[in-house]
Amino acid sequence: SNRKITISTIISHINQYVSEGFEVDFNINFNKYFTEVEEKIILEKVKDIGYLKIKPIKESLPSDITYDQIKLVILKYNMESNR
Repeated sequence: SNRKITISTIISHINQYVSEGFEVDFNINFNKYFTEVEEKIILEKVKDIGYLKIKPIKESLPSDITYDQIKLVILKYNMESNR
């Protein structure tokens, strides 16, 4: 659906922005999108593989984890390491 692409694109833009060192001054309720366990396994892979390419991360995770969840975990991680 179009909406999903839009959310994905927004996440990508914010990630780009945050990874360049800009601060984002809004809060996202990440708990709506992934559990602590999901966050943990995604972050482990991100730290192994890096987050420049999402596809290898996605392929190394359980199939029920979505691209958007991966991007949101990366976003949360980037936002926290920027504060």
